[in-house]
Amino acid sequence: INGPRASEPRERVLTNSEIRELWAQSGTMATIAKVCLLSAQRKGSVEAMRWCDLELEAKLWNIPATDMKSGRPHSVPLSDLTIRVLNGMPRLMGDYVFGVGSAGRKRFNGSSKGMKRLRLKIGNPDWTLHDLRRTAVTIAQKAGCPTAHIKANTQHKITGVNGVYDRQTYADEKRLVSDAIASEVENTLAYEEC
Repeated sequence: INGPRASEPRERVLTNSEIRELWAQSGTMATIAKVCLLSAQRKGSVEAMRWCDLELEAKLWNIPATDMKSGRPHSVPLSDLTIRVLNGMPRLMGDYVFGVGSAGRKRFNGSSKGMKRLRLKIGNPDWTLHDLRRTAVTIAQKAGCPTAHIKANTQHKITGVNGVYDRQTYADEKRLVSDAIASEVENTLAYEEC
């Protein structure tokens, strides 16, 4: 018996006009999408974001190991733009930034329905939340961020000798990546097509 065919890896990256369309939207799903793009983090980590994991004055998001695919904790520097986006969310009684249920005491879990509604609002594009992560990495690469710094920011494994022996946190370098993504997004939002 043949197993299921491996699916082709997606290559979708949002265009500048799609980023502007996303930024014109409001609501929980649009905010989750914006944070996915600005932080370059996976949707599951963003959906599980708690206020207690955020150090807004230090501009840092400390993701616990339980909310990371790798099973390791991860610190993500937040840009000023990301802080503004997060501050636009109403504070619910529960712990979760994107909480649902009784006053936000449960983490967000409606991304498929939420994305369907968001897509309809902005002309039904074919992009997914994970495509925003790919878009963020592409933006960081175009801005000249070194691959090792981008990998540190996205918590992708560094291979070879560096992966075995390099134990630095790359805190400053990750902040440069986050700020570069935000700067490029802000430039995109400021640019008006003729």
